[in-house]
Amino acid sequence: MPETLDDSLEPVLAKAISGMAQGLAIWHGSLRFRTRNRAFPVAEAAELGIDHPVDYVELALSDSGVGIPDDALEHVFEPFFTTKDIGKGSGVGLSRVYGFVQQSKGTISIASRREAGTTVCIRLPRSEKDSMIERTPASTAEQGENEMILVVEDEPDVRATTVALLRILGYRSIEAESGAQAIEVLSGRQDVDILISDIGLPGGMDGRELAEAARKLRPTLPILLISGHAAAHYEDGATLPARMQLLEKPFRKNQLGDAIRSLIDSKD
Repeated sequence: MPETLDDSLEPVLAKAISGMAQGLAIWHGSLRFRTRNRAFPVAEAAELGIDHPVDYVELALSDSGVGIPDDALEHVFEPFFTTKDIGKGSGVGLSRVYGFVQQSKGTISIASRREAGTTVCIRLPRSEKDSMIERTPASTAEQGENEMILVVEDEPDVRATTVALLRILGYRSIEAESGAQAIEVLSGRQDVDILISDIGLPGGMDGRELAEAARKLRPTLPILLISGHAAAHYEDGATLPARMQLLEKPFRKNQLGDAIRSLIDSKD
């Protein structure tokens, strides 16, 4: 569950960017973020499910991506819902955002049109406390320097989200959906600075086997393995080779950024 507004917006922004990929290529798309103060009339508040009309802050994020089909749109706030069969621009991550908004006594809505884009609108009660409060410095992710990352993930929506986060963090990326495809990429180009792979890859070569094969081609290549069950994969206490790390799902953007940066900056 997101703990802050930043955590809540992160998956929305990541999915907007990944979902906009086709729109940017075809229509020269855009991503717009708007905030404004709203004082809802009683009638409008009731229609939106707001039981006590107070002043709200409205945050609207709009993209010009491929949109979401009507039959998927009604399910985007459900936990574990995926639109992997319809490609990019899905509602993955929105169930967590929905939970945060509900806890904050706010509302969230989503509108989408195929080939036109999607708008996510979040409304949160405006705080009556003094805005000049002491703030704890937020943790920030280490930023990239346009390095090239090979992302290996068989789930299209997960791969798209990872690539979107990498773009936010300042990295370029190449995608592969299998270990065999990743080895083909590594064999044909030398500009890959780091390999990121899910451990549970299908097709006869999992992430650990891919890491071993990649190291035969590039002995000092930094490798980040990702798993939802990290302990199960290394329960025998085996240590990872140099310049190789394991990141457990789910992870935050700053955790991904820090892991990548530490691997790239580590010495051979």
